[in-house]
Amino acid sequence: MASDSKLRKYLTVYVHYNGLFAPKPLVYLNSVVVSIADVDFGGMDLKDFKLFIEKLIEGSCDNVYYCTRNEPLVEGIRRIGNDADYYEFIETGYSDEVGLTMNVYIDHENELVLDWADMEVVEDDEGHYSEPDVDDDKESQLFDDIPYEHEADGYIPSLDKMLVMNSYTGVRGQLLVTMGRDANNHIFPIAWAVVAVENKETWKWFLDLLLDDIEMGIGHGLTLISDQHKGLVEAVKERVPAAEHRQCARHIYANFKKRFKGEQYRKLFWAAAASTTQPKFEAEMNYIKTIDPLAYEHLMERDPKSWCREFFEVDRACDAYENGISESFNSVIDLARKRPLLTMLEEIRIYAMERMYRMLLEGQSWGNLKICPSIRLKISKLKKQQRFLGVIPYGVQKYEVRIGNDGYAVDLNNNTCGCRSWQVSGIPCVHAVAAISYLNRNAEDYVAPWFHTTMFLTCYNHTINPLNGSSMWPEAPYMKPLPPQKRRLPGRPTLKRKKDQSEMESKGKRRHTISKAGSVNRCTICRERGHNRSTCPTRPADVASTSRPKNKKPKKCKKEKGKVEPVQVDPVQADLVDPVQVPAPNVEPIQVDPVDPVQVPHVEPVDDPAPYVEPVQVDDPHPNVDVPAQPVATRKKIRKYSERITKIGLRRKVLKKEGSTGHNPMVLE
Repeated sequence: MASDSKLRKYLTVYVHYNGLFAPKPLVYLNSVVVSIADVDFGGMDLKDFKLFIEKLIEGSCDNVYYCTRNEPLVEGIRRIGNDADYYEFIETGYSDEVGLTMNVYIDHENELVLDWADMEVVEDDEGHYSEPDVDDDKESQLFDDIPYEHEADGYIPSLDKMLVMNSYTGVRGQLLVTMGRDANNHIFPIAWAVVAVENKETWKWFLDLLLDDIEMGIGHGLTLISDQHKGLVEAVKERVPAAEHRQCARHIYANFKKRFKGEQYRKLFWAAAASTTQPKFEAEMNYIKTIDPLAYEHLMERDPKSWCREFFEVDRACDAYENGISESFNSVIDLARKRPLLTMLEEIRIYAMERMYRMLLEGQSWGNLKICPSIRLKISKLKKQQRFLGVIPYGVQKYEVRIGNDGYAVDLNNNTCGCRSWQVSGIPCVHAVAAISYLNRNAEDYVAPWFHTTMFLTCYNHTINPLNGSSMWPEAPYMKPLPPQKRRLPGRPTLKRKKDQSEMESKGKRRHTISKAGSVNRCTICRERGHNRSTCPTRPADVASTSRPKNKKPKKCKKEKGKVEPVQVDPVQADLVDPVQVPAPNVEPIQVDPVDPVQVPHVEPVDDPAPYVEPVQVDDPHPNVDVPAQPVATRKKIRKYSERITKIGLRRKVLKKEGSTGHNPMVLE
C-alpha cells in the first residue's frame, strides 16, 4: 500500500513530439503523444530530464516547452531553458490546482514559439484568426531598433539555407569560414573566425556561435557542404544532427584518383556523382565494378549519400556536390591572409561590406526581372536543348517527356519530374522546360522563390555597419583577446592550396609527364636487359661511357694560358708553313738599385725543346703519283708570363754582378 500511495504522487507527463507549432492562434499539430506516469521527475535535474526525453522520442530535444492541462497553449506555454525553469515546472505540476498532470511539447524546427504566443490575434465573425494591422512607419521603426547581432533574422531566411564550411591557413592560426548562396547562386560570406588549430573542439565552438546567430537549432531544413576533415564531420554530427551534411565530391575524387587512375575512372565517377535517379547511379557504379571491384568498394565506403545527387534532400533549391564557392572566397582573401591578424580581419570585413552594397546596387539595376540573371541564363540554355524532346500529355498539366527510349513523367501542378533534378535544384529541368513550352508558357514562372529578384534584394538589404578606426576605439575594462600561439610546423608555411593534377587539366594547363615505373632498360650495345652501356661487359675500350655520377655536372675543359696546340698541315698542300713568330712583350727597363748586388750564381737561359709530333697518316688519293714528303710545321711553345718575369729577374742580377751595361737585360735569348 505504501508503494501504491507513493506511486500515485508521481507526476503524469504527456509528451507531445514529432509535431509542428503553428501560430494564429498557437497550436501544436500532427504530434505523437506518450503519457508517462511511473517516473519520478522530481528526482531529476534538467540534464537528466532531457536525456530521458531524447531516449523516449529517439531524437534531440533542445527546445522543450510545457503547459498545464487546464490552460490554453497560447496562454500557458513556458520554456524549460535552465534548471530554474525545470524546478518551476516540477512545482507547477505538483501544485493542487494542476492535479499532477502536465503537457510537454518538443520543438523540432526551432520556431519562435514564445513570440507567437505573445502575438495579438483577432477573431472575426466566421471564426478566423488574423493579426491586427500595423502601419508601415511603426513597422519600419521597430525594424530599425533590432540590434546588429540579430540582423541575421533578415538575410539568412533569404538564402537557400545551404552553408559551405571551410578553413584556410593564415599567418597565425586557422581561419574558419562559413558561406552561403544568394538568390543569384553566388557566394555570400556569413561568418568567419580565427582559431589556433582546426580540430573537433574549435569547430564545435564555431558551430555553436553560428547556430545561435542564424537560429537554426539542430539543423532542420539546413544543408552543409564541407571537405572530409574528421573534426568537422564529428562536430556536425554532435551539433546539427538533423542537418543534411554533404561532402565535396572533388575531395572524394582526389583521394579516389590516388589509387585508381585513368580517364575512364574519372568519367564514370563524375557521371555517378551527377546522377539524380537510383537506376542511373547503380548503372554507373556497376560499370566501375566491372572494371575493378576494389574501386567500387572504395566509393561505397565513402557514403554516396553525401556526394551523389540521387540521395540529396528535395526542396532545398541546391544541387551542389562540391564546395567550389569556398575556393572563390579563398582567391579573394589571398593577400589578406598574409597580413597580421587584426589587419586580416579588417580587410575581410571591408570586403564583405563593400560587396554587400555593390550587390544591392546591382540587384536594383535589374528592373522588372522576375528571376536573377544567372538563373535566366540556365533557363535559356535549357530552352535550346528541349527542341529534341517529345511531349505527350496524359492529364491536367501532366505530361510524359520522351527522348529516345527514355521517358520522364512531368507534373506541373506539383513541380516534379521523374529525373528528380527539378525537385533537388529548384530550377525546371530540360524535361520540365519542354512540357512548359508545350503549353506556350514561360519557364521562369516555375522557378523556386529562392531565385527571385525580390529574394536577392532582401538578402542584401541588411548591410554591415561601418566602424571607426582603431585609434578611436574606446578603452574596455576587460582583458584584451590574445592571438593564437604561433605553431612552428616543419617546412616552409604554405599559403596557396595545393591543386590537384585534374584541376590543372580542366583549366587547360596540362603537364605531360611519363613515368618510368615498370619500364625495362636495355643496353644500347648488346641490347640485353639489366644494365646500360656504361656497365656493359662487351663494351670496347675505345667506346667512351656516357654515364656520370648523379647531381654532378660534366667538367669544362680549361685552356692553359700561353699554350698553343700543334698545328698539323696537310702534306699535299703547297709550301711549308713558317713557324709563328711571337713577339716579346714590351716592358720598360728597370732601374738597377746601386746597393750591392746579391750573389746569385750565373744561370744560362734554356729554351724548351719543341714537342714531338707524330706523322699523320693520310690516304693517298693518287697512289701512282710520287709526292715528296713535307715536314710538319709546329708553333713554338710560349712560356708563361710568370716564368718569363722570373728569368728576367735572374738575368738582371747576373748582368749587374758582371758590371755589363751595354746589353739589354729585358731581352732573353
